[in-house]
Amino acid sequence: MRRLKERSGLTYRQLEEKAAAQGDTLPRSTLANALSGRSLPRPELLAAFVRACGAGDRVTEWTAARHHLTTKAATEPTTEAAPDAPPPPGPGTPSPHPGTRKSLGTALRTAPRPAVLSAAAAAAAVLVVPAVLAIWALTAPAPFGGPAPGAASALPEGPVRIHPLSAPTLCLTDGPVPDGRYDSVVAVQRSCAAVGTQRTTLAPAGGGTYRIQWYRPEMGKGCLAVRTEGPATGLLEPQNDCAGATRLHVETVAGETAALHTADTPAYRFRVVGGRHCVAINAPATTEGTEAVVAPCKATKPQLFRITSAPPRA
Repeated sequence: MRRLKERSGLTYRQLEEKAAAQGDTLPRSTLANALSGRSLPRPELLAAFVRACGAGDRVTEWTAARHHLTTKAATEPTTEAAPDAPPPPGPGTPSPHPGTRKSLGTALRTAPRPAVLSAAAAAAAVLVVPAVLAIWALTAPAPFGGPAPGAASALPEGPVRIHPLSAPTLCLTDGPVPDGRYDSVVAVQRSCAAVGTQRTTLAPAGGGTYRIQWYRPEMGKGCLAVRTEGPATGLLEPQNDCAGATRLHVETVAGETAALHTADTPAYRFRVVGGRHCVAINAPATTEGTEAVVAPCKATKPQLFRITSAPPRA
């Protein structure tokens, strides 16, 4: 897939626009995940990508190659041990260099080449394990300091604003990473006036969990997903595929940590399903434009938020 993109000479944005002109959906962030090897692309996304690259006459070959890879990866056993995967960086921790691990998506770079697919699939089945462990590190249950988590109570209905307690006059919205290490918009804290036409809702995701969902009339719907690879590791990026976005427990903070704020509304913590990591504002937590990250859960202001009803739009 990487070679096909290189031959097309198109950027991620141009591929997305060309796919849209052909009636396909090809989100830039989802495509970037697939080409980085983070995930195996869905058949419809792969077909849209191939058509956008100008190889529409070979869609059948590409989708057949994908099917062959997934079949082999699911049936061929492996005994190779996978190295331990590091947890995502906390505030102030540098991100690892991208492209250090391969996965099933990487094997698609050489497709369609039926003669070598079996060997590529077997290798991919082994190499995908570190990526799975990296995702597990974000979601695996583990105890953390502070009071026991509690279910959210009296969450506002409809559009909301999420205010970090470390910068209570700001709102969680989209924007660039201040240090420029990633070229897509992510969750950052900005002036609430900068939210503009964006509408934030807490979309139920089953089992008492939620996804943070954003909507802009000019861009459509996007849900926040934790990035687990490359320079964006630990950042929260809006993606069109809300079903694959990160599920969160929205917990009311009680006990000693309640003294960390003086607002009339409760303090909440967004804990990634599994219990180990929470959404936090990176350092400097009081500065406008600072990005949100996931970090080990702690009872600190950068990990606590107020959730208020958004004012009605004119």
